[in-house]
Amino acid sequence: MESRRLETGPDSKLLHLTAKVRLANRMLRGKGLRKAMPGRTQGWARADGQRQTPGKKRAGPVAPGRKPQGRRQMRHCSGWWWWRSLDTESRAIYLLYLLCLAVGLQVYNAYENLDDQLLAYDVEQLEKTLHRDLVGQTLAINRLCRLLRDYLATYVHPQAPLFLSIHGPAGVGKSHVARLIAKHFSFQLGPGLVLQHSVKYQRILTSSPGVPGLAAQVSEVLSRALGAQRVPVLLFDEMELASPGLLSLLGSLLGSNRTAGTVYIAVSRLGQERIVQSFRSWPGGAHRRFRRLDRELQELIGRLHPVWRLRPHIIPLGPLDWAHVVSCFERLMDREGLYPQRHRAEALADKLRYYRASQRMYAQQGCKQAPAMVRHLAQEAELGRLRKGVSPWHQPQKGLDAPEVLPTLNRSSVHS
Repeated sequence: MESRRLETGPDSKLLHLTAKVRLANRMLRGKGLRKAMPGRTQGWARADGQRQTPGKKRAGPVAPGRKPQGRRQMRHCSGWWWWRSLDTESRAIYLLYLLCLAVGLQVYNAYENLDDQLLAYDVEQLEKTLHRDLVGQTLAINRLCRLLRDYLATYVHPQAPLFLSIHGPAGVGKSHVARLIAKHFSFQLGPGLVLQHSVKYQRILTSSPGVPGLAAQVSEVLSRALGAQRVPVLLFDEMELASPGLLSLLGSLLGSNRTAGTVYIAVSRLGQERIVQSFRSWPGGAHRRFRRLDRELQELIGRLHPVWRLRPHIIPLGPLDWAHVVSCFERLMDREGLYPQRHRAEALADKLRYYRASQRMYAQQGCKQAPAMVRHLAQEAELGRLRKGVSPWHQPQKGLDAPEVLPTLNRSSVHS
């Protein structure tokens, strides 16, 4: 009975009324029907004790000429008001941060594109191959690969094609460099995007198509490269024997806008006397000699034909000294299946002719005679094993009569 009296008493009615007022106040606030008065209010009643009539809520006094905005619309403009509240120096700092971010993104995208282009050509592997198969040409290989890497990084080349001119005396590896480059890019791009032309062997062949046939082959390679969006590689070996027609064709190709994204590599002996003279009489280090040779060979070959006045990138190959020749013999012996003994390689290297320059001995013909000498040594080793009746795998051969086999081998070697 006491609990019922409490529920129906005046205190309980006051509590129920207060709860209803608070609930109604919350509902009106949620619907935005309460007016935002400049005076301070407490709950549903204003500070002055007067009742507030329900109405739409507003954020505050509206400036003349502006539309009133609700709380949700003012949130969208909070960034603009924050920007307007900053001073000039702070705005400049934030703009500088934004500019650095945009430039960084552009550089990152360009770097990713460069990596994709260089992976297609794999110049790093070409550089490793050249360093492995050539001796004594470190500076020339580094410059060659650096020029190729910079040019092949992008596909679009609106300025001019890349014109490389490799010079050097006999036996230093010029033709070998051209063969390695052609083999590498044929594997990476396909044989249809690489053209290797040897002037010496084309003059020997009676069925050579000549300059018109070469022009048709070059046009076909350029068309394939344009369709595949790749940079073709054209190599011309023994250019010191080139006819005026071939030089004119090369000059027209280098000056054409169609061949802007093309790599031309010319290999020749032009200027070999100047290269040998530089090693004999010029003091200084290898880098200084390399830069001086670049300038002098540009002037020297520019007088021979107008095609050499197009400012090619000169890559001189220097002569090989005695240590380089010994290393060359060791590599050739290993390639022929012989054990590369140091004393045998030195004995073969001593058979060549040398000239002295700057307290070093340089081979007159380089390693030009080395492959034939190593093949002859391999044949002698094979004949020695056959005389002993031992196979190349050091197993005795049953039923092998050495006197009957030797004449056959001699006849085969004469015919080959």
